[in-house]
Amino acid sequence: MIIRKILMSSLAVALASSTALAQTGRQLTTSPAPVDNGDGTTTTEIFDTFWDDRCAGNISVTLDATAAPNTFVAGATPISLEDTAAAIDAGLQRWNANPSSFIDMSVDDIRPVPTIFLDFNNTASFAFSLGAGGALGVSISTPLTADATFTVGLDIDGDGDSDVFDPDAEGVAVCTDIDGDGDIEYPAGDYAAGTILDNDVFFNALTLWETTPTAAGGADIDAVSTHEYGHSHGLTHSTINQTSAADGSQATMFPSIATFSPAAEEAVRTLHPDDLAASASIYQEGSDYQGPAALQQGDVAFGSAFSVLQGTVTNAAGEPILSAAVSATNRGGEVVAVTYSGTVTEQVVDSTGATLASSIDDSRFRLAVPANEIYTLNIEALDGSPVVPGSISAEALIADGLGQTVFPEEALTLTESSTESRFVIDRKVFAIPARFSRFSSRSSRLDFVLNEETFVENVADGGIGASIPNILQAAFGITDSFQFIEMFDRQAIMDSFEAGSVLTGLNAGTDTAVVTASPIFSSIDLVTGTVDETTGEITLDRTFYSGFDDVTGQTADLTNLDFKIPSLVSAKLLSALRRDENLQVFMVANIDDIPAVSDDTGTIIPLIRPIITGPESGTSFFTVNGGPSMSTIGLFGVPVNWEMELRFTGAASSKGHY
Repeated sequence: MIIRKILMSSLAVALASSTALAQTGRQLTTSPAPVDNGDGTTTTEIFDTFWDDRCAGNISVTLDATAAPNTFVAGATPISLEDTAAAIDAGLQRWNANPSSFIDMSVDDIRPVPTIFLDFNNTASFAFSLGAGGALGVSISTPLTADATFTVGLDIDGDGDSDVFDPDAEGVAVCTDIDGDGDIEYPAGDYAAGTILDNDVFFNALTLWETTPTAAGGADIDAVSTHEYGHSHGLTHSTINQTSAADGSQATMFPSIATFSPAAEEAVRTLHPDDLAASASIYQEGSDYQGPAALQQGDVAFGSAFSVLQGTVTNAAGEPILSAAVSATNRGGEVVAVTYSGTVTEQVVDSTGATLASSIDDSRFRLAVPANEIYTLNIEALDGSPVVPGSISAEALIADGLGQTVFPEEALTLTESSTESRFVIDRKVFAIPARFSRFSSRSSRLDFVLNEETFVENVADGGIGASIPNILQAAFGITDSFQFIEMFDRQAIMDSFEAGSVLTGLNAGTDTAVVTASPIFSSIDLVTGTVDETTGEITLDRTFYSGFDDVTGQTADLTNLDFKIPSLVSAKLLSALRRDENLQVFMVANIDDIPAVSDDTGTIIPLIRPIITGPESGTSFFTVNGGPSMSTIGLFGVPVNWEMELRFTGAASSKGHY
């Protein structure tokens, strides 16, 4: 089986200069052209996009009748425009059903749309190619990029027709087609920079589309449109590609979708708590006493349903970290929401094209989560696993340019510091409803300090062997158990200890080939043992740390495993290495019972990610069904090492090779 995850995307188009309007950390951003400062630097303003309250409760979408889905796909049957409109509208109604968000979108018309951009028709169209194998869809918004006052009779789009009406004279205070000409007009008044005036969603005309998810590889219109219309009302992407150990499904706003998996497409159709929280944090029900934001029957005030957890992310020097992904996990182990840290209102770039670190305004985050629940908080870098900076925001790209998208993932602890080396206990946070406090948990100081960590590992940057779980399954007939084993450079470990560093935990790059499941391991252990110099077979004789049982790994990401008392583990391991000069250190990921999770090709085991590197180090091994250890050398036709790491605080050696 070839796993095919296809990107979905978004784009905001700028019109003029602007001042940034920071809001939630989960909004799409856009920028005008850079301004030359006359001193060799340029300044680009960045601001968030959103629908004005007067428009957000009445967003009308027109389906372009120029071409039906599959019109340009050879051998495919076109889907009727009526069925297409129904599929798109189904997703819109799910967004509308969020009781704490006043966004309201619907498909109200089907007709040919001769012009697309800034015509005040929010168009959905299947008439344009995004390239064979390209993005499934793209949402393009046209926002104001400066505060503006709309006066009666103003022709915003230059078509000779007034786009602004007098709300007092008409008795209507919301955006609507006041003159019945087929496009939307605006009530006169003031509009802030970032206000979306028009949005159009283009679905790839060269994609095979379907209205019922199947395993045939066609893209589900409902799933893709639900995602794209999240962008249409201002949301950026989420990093949530798995919810919990029991639920490997992604958030709707995760940036890719597995079109071969009906279960994955159904999951994208279904709004995740993260999607609901992000939408509600922008369009807060109960935030006004009149208009769309006023509470109506069936609504739940944002301030009652949600809490806004606030804090900061800095490094050991107190410098702000931009676009760290901050997530919250509830007591059931479910990741419920994510946001991104820091704010940039003006990006200043020097003559070499480098962004100045002074562009970062602050390190704060604001994370909307369902209220009256206890959470643990976590941060991770936008390092490409599972999301790249370019799929998030302009701020994320700035962070990447400043080198702030590579740092260790960690949880917020009771003793938060850059060197958490003794007793490590995750902090529990109770989410107070926002209506009780303007700064719900700010007084609790939810402030992350990045850990200063180094690693002993055997892998360098390289490609991931995605087909290897299938190769293992086919070649060895895995039916009972499997072990991934990685041996580490003994001298590198000794050097780390002698430099005063403490072994704080283990990292494992985990994944699964079943997109709606989570990779679960019976245990992941730190073990000592020896290697037979003649046969090369390894003997594992002592488990130094076996506290990581029933491990739910992250999908397509590093799973961090923290020792509860790192100093004790370090002292015992150092003593053992000093007593026996032949002793080696291993990390072992065990699968004791092959899980009953499968796809069309048979059972697929959870995976420690194989990194294709070179030359082969001879440090990666595995066992099958309790048999003897085998090396990965020559097995796959390419040099492979398991993605496993020993994690130290302090000045540990950065890399070791056996």
